[in-house]
Amino acid sequence: MLHESEEKYRLLVENSPNLVGILQDGLLKYVNRTACEKLGWTFEEMVSPSFDPIETVIPPRLRDRTREIVARRILGERISPFEFSLLTRDGSEIAVMSSSQRITYHGKPADEIIFADITEHKKMDDALRASEAKYRLVGENVPVAVYSALPDGYSTNTFNSRRIQEVTGYSLEDYEKDPTLWSKILHPDDREHVLRLLKEHVRDKTPIEMEYRIVDKNGSVRWMRDKASAALNKKGEITEIHGFLEDITERKRAEEALQESEKLAQKTEQIDNISRLRDVLRKTPDTSIGLDLVLDGVMKDLQMDAGAVLVFNQKERVTSVRAFKSRIEGIMLNESYPLNCGLSECKRLTLDKAVSKIGETSCMLGTTSTHCAPINLGKEMHGSLVLGSQKAMTLDESDLTVLRLFANLASTVFEIENLAITPAKEVVQDERSRVEGKLELGTAYLVKNEVEKTFDFFAQTVLSGVEGLCITREYPPKIRGKYELKKTPVVWLTEENVNGEITVYSLQDLSVMIGNFLAKANRSIVLLDGVEYLVTNHGYESFLRFLQMNRSRFELLDSVLVIPVTEGTISEKELGLIERETKTLKISYR
Repeated sequence: MLHESEEKYRLLVENSPNLVGILQDGLLKYVNRTACEKLGWTFEEMVSPSFDPIETVIPPRLRDRTREIVARRILGERISPFEFSLLTRDGSEIAVMSSSQRITYHGKPADEIIFADITEHKKMDDALRASEAKYRLVGENVPVAVYSALPDGYSTNTFNSRRIQEVTGYSLEDYEKDPTLWSKILHPDDREHVLRLLKEHVRDKTPIEMEYRIVDKNGSVRWMRDKASAALNKKGEITEIHGFLEDITERKRAEEALQESEKLAQKTEQIDNISRLRDVLRKTPDTSIGLDLVLDGVMKDLQMDAGAVLVFNQKERVTSVRAFKSRIEGIMLNESYPLNCGLSECKRLTLDKAVSKIGETSCMLGTTSTHCAPINLGKEMHGSLVLGSQKAMTLDESDLTVLRLFANLASTVFEIENLAITPAKEVVQDERSRVEGKLELGTAYLVKNEVEKTFDFFAQTVLSGVEGLCITREYPPKIRGKYELKKTPVVWLTEENVNGEITVYSLQDLSVMIGNFLAKANRSIVLLDGVEYLVTNHGYESFLRFLQMNRSRFELLDSVLVIPVTEGTISEKELGLIERETKTLKISYR
């Protein structure tokens, strides 16, 4: 998923109409195709260590200011977008609107810099400012439509320049036939807002500038920039409105692409943070700390005011609050709620999808909007990650995806909770030993072709008072009964979840389980039966890495690992590599 997001982001930036670059340690690490084409240097030239971006593409008069901005960015200051100029290879300048954001690039802090080319826009503004006194003459020679209208609330046309058709899609004749045409072609979603601004303009007699949409003659939507001022008579009354219309559709598309690019960069970083948090959670056996980390992360990334992790018990028909955080004073939650209490969060515990709602009256968090995603354990729903905001907001699909990913992190926390095993000692038995074998603390042992003897030896060891953990492919009740294990935890290697039994499937979960057990036990013994099953399901290389990592744990904690293997179930080469990581244990019956 992370790789797909990075690829989408790369394609979007590479095809952006804006100039995009990544600045790290004072050097350009990446520039997109538009930057190369507009500035005149190749990609290889611009990302070369010898290419000084400030000395090369910044005009001399702006270099000191640029160095100051870079220094402020390094210190973490946010710089608002500003107009700027860039030098091209042939020495000419282009006017740009500059913006930047702090990102992580290849694991290190960097700045993503985006320059929107506003050269033509500046030329039009300059031309219009120079020509307002003689707008009728200039109106035929600038790439905007100049107009005059009555202050009647509908902007009834009294004059349009010939460019009106180029800008709006309607001809001079269309406007002459219907002088109120302008108010009729306003986009339905913008009409009320625009007419209200026009009414305020007439009332206040102040200049006005608006951006809105119209529907042209072909039914396509166009974005307009409308700038106007009032013509007053000697009594101070408005006699006419004079202004110009500019088609800014392409600029709006570029802005939307830029916003999408920035949002994609943000989502990519969020996914990267979630991946790192997952690794942290794997090493955090305390459930409360893990759930607090999840809430801290999701509330920060989605800018929420409150959050809770709810777990429901279908049998007892109650919802328990396992974790809660709030930036709003006065919000307190109960430890549990009946499932039928009528609160929106409890109602959604049966929905296996992420949802976002505004204005619900019966809300546990008491916020204006609530957002939740299911927490699943295996194929079953375990609870819900619930967020609240004081703002009336709904999450788009990309934000809901982030919420679902954090709900998956909460699932990870509960999975780790289920992997926690408490060591326990058996009641010591005085019966005479049936098997013999010499153990050295801090050692991993391999027993070949003696699975039954290995179980006997393990049982004898734990029945002598040593804390033990048995991991096996055999059905746990069968093992407990056969070897009289009353307290020793027995873990079943299986993909299935079985009520009343501790089960594990993945090597990662098995490693976490063993690590948690060893941390709590004192000079313990662990029997790992089922090597063939682990190799078949996860691959030999993965199992060997698992063995190498856990062998070190046993060495550090003065514990013993015993692994029975039947020759022929894995190749000689594979068995040889396992032997290099272990010592051979000889077990014999008395």
